Order: sequence, then structure tokens, then C-alpha cells
Amino acid sequence: MDLWLVFVLVTALYLGALLWLDSQKQVFSQLSRLWPTLLAMAGFALGSFALRFARWQWLLRRTGTARPSDTVFGVPERVCPHGHARARWAN
Repeated sequence: MDLWLVFVLVTALYLGALLWLDSQKQVFSQLSRLWPTLLAMAGFALGSFALRFARWQWLLRRTGTARPSDTVFGVPERVCPHGHARARWAN
């Protein structure tokens, strides 16, 4: 069975169980009160990630470290057998 299909099935089962359990306690009905807080938390997390990424890129440029053009998220394609590199991995 395809891995994505398993992921979708497990996610659907999890969400179904979550909704079934919530039908008794009505927790999701209270989420409307939390939206501003949840958005602020997501904004802080995204901002933190952006700052860490920018700092890392700045440090790489400062040290003169050049990234090879044949990388997938920093991992050389010949060592990364998944994703779009799979087609070129055998070469």
C-alpha cells in the first residue's frame, strides 16, 4: 500500500476519533475564543523560524561556505534516495 494512502487513512481515523470524542465534551466550540491567541502563537513561531533561518544564512555567507548546487535541503542527492532525487539517484 502506498505510504501517502496510509497517512491519509490514519489522519482520517484520528480526526474521526477526535470529532467523536469532542461531541461529548464540546471543546471545539470554545476554539472561537482562542483564535487571536493561536494566531499570535503561530506568528511568533513563524517569526522565530524566519530569524533563525536568516541568521544561519548570514553565518554561512560570512564564513564563505558555498552550498553545492546538487543538494536537496543541504543533503547531496547521491545520499538522499527519496523525493525528487530518486530518479537521479541510480546514476
